[in-house]
Amino acid sequence: MNSLNGDSHYNNNTSFTAIENDSFVRLSRLVEATPNAALVHDRDIPSEAIHVNSIVFEADDGTYVLAILPATHRVDVTQLQHVTGLVLKLCPADRLCPLCGFAPGTVPPLLGLQPWPVMTVMDASLLDHHLLYGGGGHPELSCVLPLEYLLQQPHVRTAPIAAFNNDEPPEKPHYKPFFSVEPPNVDVVKQILNRHPDVENPLQNVDVTIVGRLTSVRKMARCLVFGDLGPPTIENDSLLYPWRCPGTGQDMAVQIIAGKTLMRHMDLNTEEGAHVIRRLKPGQLLLIEARTNVQSHDSLRNWVLNQTLDLVVYSYQILSTLDDPAEGIITKSLWSKQASSVLGIRPRPVIVTSVPEDETLYLQLQDLYEPEPGQRVEEYYKKHILVVDTMETVQHFSNDLSQMLLQLTTQTADDSFATGLVGLDCEWLPSFYTTSRQEPQPVLLLQISLHPLRKVYLLDLQALLRPLQMTSTPMNFLEMAVAQVLADLLTSQRLIKTGFQVVHDLRQLAASYPHITALQTIHSVLESSVLAKRVMHINKQRNARTATSSLSRLCETFLGKALQKEEQCSNWSARPLTMEQIEYASLDAAVTPVITELLLKAVHADFFHHPQVGRWKDDRLFLNTLVSWRFLFLDSDTDAQVIRKLNAKRVVGDHFVVNQHWSTGDDPPRYPSGPSDMEGDRPYTDREGIVRYPSHMISIDVPTFHKRMDSLLGAYVGKSKDRCVMPFLPIPEGGKLDFQQRSGLIEMENAFFLFVNMPQTPGRGQPRSFPNEWLEDGQILTWFIRQNQWRSGTTPMAQKLLSTQDADSPTLVSLFVRVGKAAFLCCGRCRVVSLPTSNKAEGQEEWNLVRLHLMLLDWPKLYKSHEFRELVTPGYCQFSSDNDGFSDGEGAFE
Repeated sequence: MNSLNGDSHYNNNTSFTAIENDSFVRLSRLVEATPNAALVHDRDIPSEAIHVNSIVFEADDGTYVLAILPATHRVDVTQLQHVTGLVLKLCPADRLCPLCGFAPGTVPPLLGLQPWPVMTVMDASLLDHHLLYGGGGHPELSCVLPLEYLLQQPHVRTAPIAAFNNDEPPEKPHYKPFFSVEPPNVDVVKQILNRHPDVENPLQNVDVTIVGRLTSVRKMARCLVFGDLGPPTIENDSLLYPWRCPGTGQDMAVQIIAGKTLMRHMDLNTEEGAHVIRRLKPGQLLLIEARTNVQSHDSLRNWVLNQTLDLVVYSYQILSTLDDPAEGIITKSLWSKQASSVLGIRPRPVIVTSVPEDETLYLQLQDLYEPEPGQRVEEYYKKHILVVDTMETVQHFSNDLSQMLLQLTTQTADDSFATGLVGLDCEWLPSFYTTSRQEPQPVLLLQISLHPLRKVYLLDLQALLRPLQMTSTPMNFLEMAVAQVLADLLTSQRLIKTGFQVVHDLRQLAASYPHITALQTIHSVLESSVLAKRVMHINKQRNARTATSSLSRLCETFLGKALQKEEQCSNWSARPLTMEQIEYASLDAAVTPVITELLLKAVHADFFHHPQVGRWKDDRLFLNTLVSWRFLFLDSDTDAQVIRKLNAKRVVGDHFVVNQHWSTGDDPPRYPSGPSDMEGDRPYTDREGIVRYPSHMISIDVPTFHKRMDSLLGAYVGKSKDRCVMPFLPIPEGGKLDFQQRSGLIEMENAFFLFVNMPQTPGRGQPRSFPNEWLEDGQILTWFIRQNQWRSGTTPMAQKLLSTQDADSPTLVSLFVRVGKAAFLCCGRCRVVSLPTSNKAEGQEEWNLVRLHLMLLDWPKLYKSHEFRELVTPGYCQFSSDNDGFSDGEGAFE
């Protein structure tokens, strides 16, 4: 095999002058001296070589460990620590290049190249292969190495340190038929997409005639439908990509588009075309005549990004449907990608005995609570729905709730926690029914479904409670009865309160009736969309954001039918409620417990003591899923500064609402400080229960400041400003600093902490309001301040910034800099210098900025830091030699 010397594979125009540092030179020499080793381009890698990853870990004793394992696996860190006897953590990417001279992803699988102590652990599975290839010191090169060479090196040991990604073995291959037409070449498509839109597309559409089964249908408009087409006999585990590409053998999907082309080819008007398109249903076996859509850039992107080939249908024939009478009509259920792939189980079939072909199917209460044989409609609704609007019906609701709670408390299990699912939803008057948008609209109807009883209670709050009262208003007899039953419901940790955007409804409810204290504390709240996203993540299902964007989408995804939402905008203040309003309101509350039950079953999750939800106790993927909420009120005349500090919001009426939340079962946070406790400059408790200390009242201890600054100099401190300043603060444990988070300046009593975000790519992107730049090889950084904060150095802040040389009481000024959203680098102490010429920033008149200079007082030490030099000169670590001499520190500060 050839190396880079002599007759090498490297005969192209690529230049290596930029990467020929000491590490790369040592690598090339070692490869040259090793039999059967080579540095090759990816196209020249021997077919018998196995791809490996070389991953560097940092030990707690200052040494390093190089782990070599198959690229298809991940490192089992626990096993690696057991083998080495060290506490390990992954070496940060920003330190890898300064340590070994190689950028992440290019580290070779070799020992002896690095100038630092290293132990190499190789996964035992590699012993079955005689040739390896991994990083070659450059993105375009790979290092091919014989296994025999590695085994001969000292300090190399083999051990089983590899684990399958996601702790699961690879899926067993299953048969997928080849599609009848070969899609366009991906590389050609990428070139077309990167061209100017006016450049002609050389690809031509191809006619296709194929038999396949519709697995899902998505109605985009009245005369436009998208659908997924699978093979005639499709398996549940291949719904996402049920075909194989004829040319490459890779998995692919096929999407049909039925719209204007179909109508034009069949000579149909709008009404006829809409009827023909509506006939397309999931589960149908179709004979389709279509053409590819490669002239469309949207379809080309769909092929590149989603491996999905678009077909434009111009004729179809239904060969068969799902005609099993036991199944009835099932829409978007058995053949829904989401319902089968997300849950991994067969979805609940939605049975409809008869429905007009041109009528859209919507979810009904009968789909959730199955009626008894021969049950009349009036009897069904009387059994499953109760309108609560009198003292008698309140007592009825209270008795049912007490009975359910009693059953739950008497149930026992080993580890499980007996719980009952409850659905919550609220309705209030839409704004277009009001005389003005500022008119407050309290909650008028509270819907509560007790899922174990299969019953929905519609609390007519317009008849039961008085809205928008003062918090001190005493409750009347009826309100006390309602408050008692709601307190039993909302404060019980055994009753899991589910809903879609349920916290928004609960906050609206509490703000509508501030004098009903039972509405202000709620335990065991489970947001249905959050649970759905976590289950879809476990099942590796995409499009979770779309599937959870609305309650109707949730129902469509997991139950096979959408919700009819027309009644949502009806007049909820009119009495009596219509039958359509009652069914709509009942369905909104009843559906979320059903979805929750289905989701938990899909991943074999349950409820445990604490309480908590998960597949097992302390399941971290379901951490903070069950949440408790507390709502507090501030009067309308509360000081604006207090409202800002507590992040209070006006929801309904004149009161401001402060939210507090915590994991159910944990201790609740402390109550926030009241308005009287927040007057003046003194510590206060925020809504998270954390004591906040105003920054300008904090005095920094000077000796402690210098000691800690010396230890952090040239190091990455953290991504948040709080993390950067905490080492210097004399604040009790658990407290935090109170300052303007969006400001680049934190003012203390005797110090300033300055924060600068440098552009990721200088000269690109949107114009920046603060165009900071390095001068004099990093000795000076331009810095900008608002004109009203400076005023030619006469403001108190300006005079304080300029007093760093004051012998009596100098101001401590320190600088932290980062690029983009990376971690801040501590750049040490600095001095603010006002320029002798015009301070006005050129081209920044509209911002009224003043340009100043920050002179880095610790520059001689900083310049010896790889991290600082990479910050000043991006690309320094990758293109500079490891043995470059550092500056002697001579410059502006000598």
